Amino acid sequence: LIAAGAHWLLAAQNPDGGWAGARGAASSVEETALAIEALAVAAEFLPQFATHTEGALHRGGEWLLARVESGAWRAPSPIGFYFARLWYFEESYPKIFTVAALRALASLAAKR
Repeated sequence: LIAAGAHWLLAAQNPDGGWAGARGAASSVEETALAIEALAVAAEFLPQFATHTEGALHRGGEWLLARVESGAWRAPSPIGFYFARLWYFEESYPKIFTVAALRALASLAAKR
């Protein structure tokens, strides 16, 4: 299941290095951070899968770090629907998810 989810994430990565909630949508900090964290965990639990995720993690990490450096990582974006027609939008998510993603990348790098 971990490998299947990781393969799906690899295929869903945008050309700019980030991830979005749907194909063709603009990359967001929230989705990119969540995808990076998931792929880093997959690479940690499935060492044989690490080579498949390395390029995607690098591109995603570069995309996310560019948003940190510009300050854009602090601005939340809607990340999906919650119940009927209410966008799920939380100010703390981009910060929390970014820190978790960068921690996962650092943890993975320390083990290599």
